[in-house]
Amino acid sequence: MALAINLVLIATLFSLTFVNGGGNEQRPETLLHDTKQGRIEGVVGESLPNRLPFASFHAIPFAKPPTGQLRFRNPEPAEATWGSQVRDGTKPPSVCPQWVWKNTESLQVRK
Repeated sequence: MALAINLVLIATLFSLTFVNGGGNEQRPETLLHDTKQGRIEGVVGESLPNRLPFASFHAIPFAKPPTGQLRFRNPEPAEATWGSQVRDGTKPPSVCPQWVWKNTESLQVRK
């Protein structure tokens, strides 16, 4: 299990480094797309290893946050629109930190 998590982390870091230009300060090509909720700005990336272009839009809300009365309930649709503003979908969202157990023996119940 830990090996799988480590491989996912490595693959994520690899893709973020090379898909986004490997630290290149040059701004990626952007594009605008109209949705029912409003207009969103995204970026054009390149897939690995064949470098095919793809459109990427981050942080598009699909449901209201599961807080308060919505906790442990079915998702409710997000707010209808975000107005006349152009929503920034060019930056990946924050990553939720995960604890990786290196010693699985500490997870076992001791008698």
